Amino acid sequence: MTNTYQPEFDFLACHYVLPFVARWRKKIYKYKRKGCDEMSYVFDKFIYEYIIYSSLVNVIKPEGAKHLNDCAYCTQVMADYIVTNSDKDIINKLSEPVGCLINIIDTKHFSVVSSRNKDPELKKNWEQGSNIQRLTALLETLYYLRCNLFHGQKEYSLEQVNLLKPAGECLCIINKAIVNIYKAYKEEMFNNLIDE
Repeated sequence: MTNTYQPEFDFLACHYVLPFVARWRKKIYKYKRKGCDEMSYVFDKFIYEYIIYSSLVNVIKPEGAKHLNDCAYCTQVMADYIVTNSDKDIINKLSEPVGCLINIIDTKHFSVVSSRNKDPELKKNWEQGSNIQRLTALLETLYYLRCNLFHGQKEYSLEQVNLLKPAGECLCIINKAIVNIYKAYKEEMFNNLIDE
């Protein structure tokens, strides 16, 4: 699957999103240092990381993607964008937390599906797919977890910690990759302005 959308940055939004991300990242670290219980930390970290992800996603304005729904944009378009523009080691960096996520979903019989019962088939796509298919399946899984959590279908329980902990780690790795892409873009734009 190759995406035909050409992402374009909103330069001003890119400038403002990085401090926003830094503030939310600080909240995560402060929260951990406070010595709160693991369940609260894991739930909040996943939520904070998803807020960071959403803010980063909204900086890219792909040509021709206006007709896409939120899920397709946050998963398919972003998977293509991240794989194409981040360091080539992104899949390796995600392997350990994704392996944990797959194991938890398989052994605990968690159902991670959309409200329309679409299954991202994380295990199948991670083991057999291209890098874009792998990341799309992961981003769909994370998106469905977010929907279930935000819309009340995930109970606040210790059992959910096993699922949300590797999911939060995946989001952290993905967010850092996107931030690095943005920083490189800002530097390139700044250098282009100086050279003109």
